[in-house]
Amino acid sequence: MLLAAILTCPPANVQPAAPVAPTVTFTPLSTIKPLVKDSVKGTCEEFNRHLKNTGVKDANGKTHPRYAGWASTEFNYRYTYTSRSVRENGGIRLHATVQVKFTGTATPARLDWIPTASLSSVCLKEKLRWEKHTEEHEARHVQDFEKLMRSVHHRYKSSIPFSAWGATVGQAQAELDRRIKTTLDRETTELDAQIDKDAESFHRTPQGGTIIDIDCNACAS
Repeated sequence: MLLAAILTCPPANVQPAAPVAPTVTFTPLSTIKPLVKDSVKGTCEEFNRHLKNTGVKDANGKTHPRYAGWASTEFNYRYTYTSRSVRENGGIRLHATVQVKFTGTATPARLDWIPTASLSSVCLKEKLRWEKHTEEHEARHVQDFEKLMRSVHHRYKSSIPFSAWGATVGQAQAELDRRIKTTLDRETTELDAQIDKDAESFHRTPQGGTIIDIDCNACAS
């Protein structure tokens, strides 16, 4: 089963505090994909207009006006089980031991300015400042994703008991699968809600403040 979530960095144009680069720890069942660069050719002014009017294109191809970066995440699960059957009330009850593995993917993206003319050292420094801040911001969202994956791995490291009844073995198996999927679908919904909550909390911190546009005055000829 699959559930998608979106993490964002907030709109541009507000002065942030100095960014703090996070440390990202990887877990075995998580995949962190390389940064996707959404390239935009033009002058500094044209790039900033594109940011405002179109924004970054995320890993799924959707654009987000006024957003410099976007981190897309997916949560998946798979499960297996062993079961035993007993006769009960004229039917069959299955008692199952279920093993669950959650997996996830995070894909950060940012806009990438491709100048049509050579940049001065001052302009290049400003461009690199913007890129660094944007990438560090998205890296923090990835860090929160990794933390969440570690948590769900821990919760499901042990097998989980389930039970289901049906008039036949086939009906009992169908009911057992329904109950397992309902439980795990609820878990993915909670993961989605938690990662959004983590993003909102980060955006309220000085380090998670919005990202200043590239200062085109530094790039004036």
